[in-house]
Amino acid sequence: MRGYDLQALFHFVQRPGMYIGVISEKGLDNFLIAYELGSKHECTFRTKLSNQIRHEYGIPMPSEGLIAQIKKVVENTEQEWLDLFKEESLKLLQVESDKDGKTRFASMIRKNCNDFLQEIPTSINHVWMINWYQIYRQTKEWNGKNLSKEELKLINEIKIDFEELLKKVQGDHYKLDASMIAKLESLKTLTREN
Repeated sequence: MRGYDLQALFHFVQRPGMYIGVISEKGLDNFLIAYELGSKHECTFRTKLSNQIRHEYGIPMPSEGLIAQIKKVVENTEQEWLDLFKEESLKLLQVESDKDGKTRFASMIRKNCNDFLQEIPTSINHVWMINWYQIYRQTKEWNGKNLSKEELKLINEIKIDFEELLKKVQGDHYKLDASMIAKLESLKTLTREN
């Protein structure tokens, strides 16, 4: 699985409705089939997920497909098929990210953060804030090997500072104080060093 696949599929698993609209069994499975085909089989997420489920629960993929396999697993549980899909998918993505001692997803977050902070702003707008929260959300939602404790602490402090800024100021642009700029600079340095 390529790094791009890891990140794209993480986003898809977390929020499938953003990609397929109304979440349905057929829509979700069709997306994954199309994704594999579009990757020219460089990404075999669907196949790996099916193999993982077969290994973990002893249920092979029937001719009806991956979702039918997942539904067979949840027949005797209180769990919904979508919840099991998300749970097993996130496990697979973590294995793919962290195998061979690598932390590919954390490295991608660092790169995204570093690229985003290439130029530290003195003022920000809503678009900038939305993009920042995407980085923050990734660090919170990822359960595999993540950024260092120091990086995560700083990201959380910056998020809190932004929330406080939004409470105090109304408008389209928000001027950053020296403390916030220093924290962004520190985060940029940390993500570059790690």
